[in-house]
Amino acid sequence: MQRWASTLVQSYWRRRQAYRCAHDERKAQRTHWKQLIDTSNHHNAGYGAPFFYNQVNGEIRWRLPRDLLTLTTRPTCAQCETPESASFECATCSEYFCDHCDIVVHGGGKRRQHHKRKLFDFYGRRRDYGDGEFPSVWPSEIFQDAARGYDFERLVPRDNYQDMLWEISRFVPVSTGNWDDDEATTVAPAQTSSSPAVALAFASMLSEEAGSKVSSMTNSGPSDSSKLENPPMHHLLYHEKDFDENGVSLWESFYDYTQGEHRYYHRISKRVVTQVPNQ
Repeated sequence: MQRWASTLVQSYWRRRQAYRCAHDERKAQRTHWKQLIDTSNHHNAGYGAPFFYNQVNGEIRWRLPRDLLTLTTRPTCAQCETPESASFECATCSEYFCDHCDIVVHGGGKRRQHHKRKLFDFYGRRRDYGDGEFPSVWPSEIFQDAARGYDFERLVPRDNYQDMLWEISRFVPVSTGNWDDDEATTVAPAQTSSSPAVALAFASMLSEEAGSKVSSMTNSGPSDSSKLENPPMHHLLYHEKDFDENGVSLWESFYDYTQGEHRYYHRISKRVVTQVPNQ
């Protein structure tokens, strides 16, 4: 009886500890990415440098993290030209290759010494190689840097800087990971695959083919455009305050010359809207 009781207590204790470990692991894998502008050169990348900020753990990335790379269109193989089939990228060739074409191209001769890396891991998830260096030698990073409106080599804005700011103003924060625990019962996380603003921000920046799909989606009707201007509340996991401790509104008006109208931006979160919410 004593042995049975001790075994029962230990089994319950191990199950509880396993649940806590699993809960902590799920919590550590949560991310909530948003795009910001470093207006004060706080991160030493120049005034006005765009970056990705994880609101869960405070991580800062200059290039797309893995959670956001997963939302982009898979590259096309440069050899067989099969859409969304690339598994490798070669820095020497500056091209993408699928598994079969990689063996054909880099299977023998001097090309075996080419500098290449995998795009996905064993489970099919996008590999995270960090921010890397500027300028980069990898095709995926070169394409990202060329499409953005900021030059991270000279630390100065480019000609399309204002267009990039407009995309960032319409970017909906992206939540990934398991948010089904008790901390997320009151506010649901963002559905990364159902946000039109996310598709617009990434597909137009990284893929011409996906960009055409997004343009057709945004031109489908006034309801879609209203979603881009005023995203649903369940897409916003973190809600900023409308007033400070002195009762002064945190929303300030400015004239958007690109749109030809007055708009509002939040002094803390830098979110830009056409109408001030709840006011």
